[in-house]
Amino acid sequence: RMFDPALLWLLPLAWDGVLFVLLHLMALIASVVYLYRSPSKPLPLYPGVSVIRALQAVNRTTLGNLRALLAQDYPHFEVLVCTQSPEVLHSSELQETIRQFPASRCRVCFSSTVIGINPKLNNIYDAYQKAENDTIWICDEGLRPTSSTLRTMVDDHLRQKKAGIVHQLPLSAWHTYTFADALERVFFATQHARVYLSAALSGNVCVNGMSMLFSRHSLSSLGGLRKYACHIAEDQLISNAFYAAGLPITLCSVAMQYRDKTLGQVYQRHLRWTRLRQSLMPVISFLEIFTESVPVGVLVALCTSQALDVHPGVVFAVHMLVWLACDCVLLQLLQPVYSLAEVASLLLAWLTRECTSVVLIVHAVCARQVVWREGQFNLKEAKKAG
Repeated sequence: RMFDPALLWLLPLAWDGVLFVLLHLMALIASVVYLYRSPSKPLPLYPGVSVIRALQAVNRTTLGNLRALLAQDYPHFEVLVCTQSPEVLHSSELQETIRQFPASRCRVCFSSTVIGINPKLNNIYDAYQKAENDTIWICDEGLRPTSSTLRTMVDDHLRQKKAGIVHQLPLSAWHTYTFADALERVFFATQHARVYLSAALSGNVCVNGMSMLFSRHSLSSLGGLRKYACHIAEDQLISNAFYAAGLPITLCSVAMQYRDKTLGQVYQRHLRWTRLRQSLMPVISFLEIFTESVPVGVLVALCTSQALDVHPGVVFAVHMLVWLACDCVLLQLLQPVYSLAEVASLLLAWLTRECTSVVLIVHAVCARQVVWREGQFNLKEAKKAG
């Protein structure tokens, strides 16, 4: 016979190889290409930048993040802290933190304008309108940039042929030493980073709106901020609009998150993102379960054992060990691990995430609501929520 039908049992194994190339190998290459570049030579002239930071609460963590933002090594920038909370607006701790950086211009803006259902855009809109510069950096309250972050992002922005978007790969810092911390760190440095880095290397659009730098003029030409306020996934839709207009999207560096969080908050955020992906990209989201280690491993083990004389448990174990090894290398490239205590905690977090990913995907399919910033939204067609 020209073709042995038994070979069809090896198709899942071939798919596993495709995933290894498209996700693991490309992510490892991209992490070196984008995040281990030699520092750029300083440019002779830098534009002014307006940094917009939404602030929901004042505590030790958010104030530490704000201090890092105000300490940017950049010649001319302003920081607009926007809030919808009167308590934050009149916080003495916030004012004292701002006074510690007299050389950095910082204003606190009370957000009262409602331009749509998106709570983040409602919060930052007034500050966005008051910004004095065309170059805008939206930097979430959970991010703690290094002193050179803004300069590096502007370097990449100025080197673009057209004024597009410069964004960062979000990672989660080993901050409160809780299991929720470990779970977030593993998620952002493995599964999320794989997709994010592979997309950047292949020229596809995958932008997380936690840290985005762009020209206000460019966004205005695409309808402005108000146009996207009727959407929840505004970062992806804005990025799609830039890409469709031929404006470049550049991955710059990593953005470290310092957030006080519980396991429930971690799960709710991942659930929200999964449901939004299912709404925005239903076909790709349908295939998402076939890119997770455990379901792919089970499928490969069962099918390979039918075609070859090998126990499915052995195939599954080898598959998971290879997957773990690739994730360990990627995590070590992005966030090096130095202690055995970290290794044990992160290994447990990795196993938890891999074993519960299917539960999260199925849970996301079972309802059409997302919870975000104390609000609940029903996902609708046309990528809107209301």
